[in-house]
Amino acid sequence: MEWDSETYEKCKELCREKCRSYEKVSEVEAYDLGVSYQSLFSHQCQVSTQLIKSSMGGMFKSIERIYRNHVRTGRSLLELSINEGFSPYNFALQLVKRKWASNFKVKFFMNSPNTAYPTIPEEEIDMLWECFVDDPFNSVIHNQIRASVGSQYEDMLNSNLASLNIPFETEEDLRRRGVPKTPDIRLSIPLGIRVEDVYRFRPSEAMDVCGGEEEVLPIHWIDSKACFGDKIAIKDNLKQFTSYVNRFGPGMGFKKECFFPLFPFDMSIFF
Repeated sequence: MEWDSETYEKCKELCREKCRSYEKVSEVEAYDLGVSYQSLFSHQCQVSTQLIKSSMGGMFKSIERIYRNHVRTGRSLLELSINEGFSPYNFALQLVKRKWASNFKVKFFMNSPNTAYPTIPEEEIDMLWECFVDDPFNSVIHNQIRASVGSQYEDMLNSNLASLNIPFETEEDLRRRGVPKTPDIRLSIPLGIRVEDVYRFRPSEAMDVCGGEEEVLPIHWIDSKACFGDKIAIKDNLKQFTSYVNRFGPGMGFKKECFFPLFPFDMSIFF
C-alpha cells in the first residue's frame, strides 16, 4: 500500500505524538486517516525505532539519576523511563548491565527471572520484568511477533517465486554453502525489471533515466523487510543491501508497507 504525501505527513505527525507518550495508535485513528490499522501501526513502530535510536545517548547519561529517583520514591522503572521519553525495555537492559550483570541476556532472564542472575536484587525483579514485557514498541512479545512476521513474508516470497518456476537459492541455502553475505533470495537466473515499472508513478523520470527508450535492468537478489518503508527507513538498510550489490550485482528490497513508489539507489538497489 502506498500513501500520498499528505497522508504520510499526517500519519507521521500522529505517530510521533503517540510515541512520545508511549501510546499505540488506534483503529479509529487509522480509519479517520483513511489507512489500514496494520499500515499505521507498522509506521508507528518505524517512527518509534528512530526515536529510540536518537534518545540512546541521553538515556545512558540518565540511568543513574532515574534509578536513584526510583529508589527514593518507589515509582516503577516503567513509569520513570516512559516519563523521560526512553524505551523501558532498553532502559532496563542497560540498567542491569551497568549495575548488576554486564553479560545480561534478556531471554535468560525471562526464562528464569529469580535464578538466572543472582546479582540482581530480588526487589527489582518484578520491576525489570514489567519493563521487558510492557514496552509497547520494544517488548519481548513485540520483538517475537516482529520476527514471526518477517519469517512469514520470507515464506510468502519463496512460495511466490516457486509457483512461477523461478529458480533461486534461499538464505539458508547460501549459508550452507558458506556464503558470507546472504539476502533472502539469490536468483539463479537474473530477472529483468523495466525502468518504467520502477518509476510507474513518475513516467517523466523514467524517460530521463532510459533516454526515452524502454530499458530493462537485471536483479540478482531479493530481500524482504516486513516493516514500513519510507526514505529514512530504507536508507537504514543501504549498507546491508550495498554489500549484496558488491557481491551479487543489482537487486531488489521489499517493504511491508510503503509511502514512496518503487525507486532505485544508483540504479543498483530497487524498492
